[in-house]
Amino acid sequence: MVDIDSSSPLSYEAIVRSHLLGFESGEHKWRGYVKTHQELEHRDQSGCSSHWRLECVAMRVDGNVVVVDWSGLAATTYANAAANTAAVGRTLALVMQRLVQEFPLSAALVHAIGYSFGAQVSGFFGRNLKKNTGTLIARITALDPAGPLFNETDVCVCPEDAAFVDVIHTSGGYKHQPWQLGLLRPTGHVDFYVNGAKNQPGCYGSTLCDHMRAPILFLESLVNKACRMVSRPCREGFAAFLRGKCGPADAGLDRGEMGFFSPRAIGRGIQLVSTGAGPLGYFCIKERKE
Repeated sequence: MVDIDSSSPLSYEAIVRSHLLGFESGEHKWRGYVKTHQELEHRDQSGCSSHWRLECVAMRVDGNVVVVDWSGLAATTYANAAANTAAVGRTLALVMQRLVQEFPLSAALVHAIGYSFGAQVSGFFGRNLKKNTGTLIARITALDPAGPLFNETDVCVCPEDAAFVDVIHTSGGYKHQPWQLGLLRPTGHVDFYVNGAKNQPGCYGSTLCDHMRAPILFLESLVNKACRMVSRPCREGFAAFLRGKCGPADAGLDRGEMGFFSPRAIGRGIQLVSTGAGPLGYFCIKERKE
């Protein structure tokens, strides 16, 4: 784990000295996954965070998983935490440059996964690494990116930040209401709007629950491989989605797949997904056979 704490200056040198010099190259694999989070998370006896367990499913993917804990910089006002996402992303880009220099890792094989503010950190990370080295990371998965203070700006995570950017929207559909937590507008190569990006099944009107559903659904794609979360396109685009005029579902070839395996599906642009109420392993709704 790379721990970015507010108790000391946020510097690349300090992070490298404290954490990366002990990185084990003997077990190193070519592909890397970077997971960013900002919550002060409770951990169970297995060492897994109670919020979302990417650490615990690391054995399901082929590569190293680096967890970036910047909760010390997020434990402040919303505005300050939002501003800190840029600093964390810049520092993470420098850390990745050092990893590429020291170990047989290609930045072009890195997949950054971020939830809420962490999704915005992932965008700054990819953007700064591209600026510094000219190399795009392979993928950013943005899990209900933080919306307030980002909705109307051009500094949020965007398609230019990685070779493939997939976004899962679960709480942005309240159209800039005070309780909206997630980003509403599309900001990736493919944007999945889950159940209209609001009122998630089993959340009973809790917007925070809606917001937290995105990382759980991403884990669903790893835990429940028997059921693919297939999406249907909104061919008329984002404006049609806002009006609820996406048209009927069809069996076209431009359907998407939400979750870890999203790149293997052809669907891009605005994609609509329906899910159940869970729990983990039971969110996926199997398609009815015609």
